[in-house]
This record gives sequence, structure tokens and C-alpha cells, in this order.
Amino acid sequence: TSISKMDYSSRGIPGNWQIKAVVDFDGDGKADILWQDIVSGDVAMWLMDGVKIVGGGLVSHGLPNAWQILAVADYNGDGKNDILWKNTANGDVYAWFMDGVAISDKGYVVMGMPPEWQAK
Repeated sequence: TSISKMDYSSRGIPGNWQIKAVVDFDGDGKADILWQDIVSGDVAMWLMDGVKIVGGGLVSHGLPNAWQILAVADYNGDGKNDILWKNTANGDVYAWFMDGVAISDKGYVVMGMPPEWQAK
């Protein structure tokens, strides 16, 4: 196996931005990239077509550090992956139903989930 051509989606991503999920958020059958700035709490997304960024943007600004991604899956059956968050301080679980970069609906799934319970 060899790499004949170097293609970059982007160069020089600051170290405070971490990839949190690589799944299809817009229903086009291609994996997109969910990013989170671990300093500011900002959440952003790149909508991808192979190695090309074809869209994206800021999803949420300044999410507190206590909120961590618990799981990513298509929870409402629309063919687009959604994000399940857990507040590590109080156990609250919150869902974002995604339509590309937009949060189409959101709400609490459970409040105060005991720490011994884990998503599988």
C-alpha cells in the first residue's frame, strides 16, 4: 500500500480541538467529523465528502466541561446520527437530535443517572 497523493481536509488544527465522533450526521451516507474545543467547550462539525469539507460550522458555543459525549447513534430513526450527552457532575443525560450541523430537537433523557450505570 502506498499513498500517491497527499490531500488534506485542513492543516494545522489547534491542539485544543479534539475529534469526538466520525459518523454520518447529515444522512448522505458519508462520515462527518464532530469536533470539540476542550478549552472553550465549543462544538463544531465538518460535513464531509471523502477528504473534502463540503459544509459545517459551529453547533454549540461554550458547552461546560462537565458535559461529555456518552454515545452517538441515530436515536430517532431519520438516518442521521444524534448525540447523547452526560453531565459528569450530576448524572443528567441530554440528547441532541441532529440534522447536519443543526440541532433539530433536544431534551433531557434522564436526570441524575447514577454513576454506576454506563451506556453500552
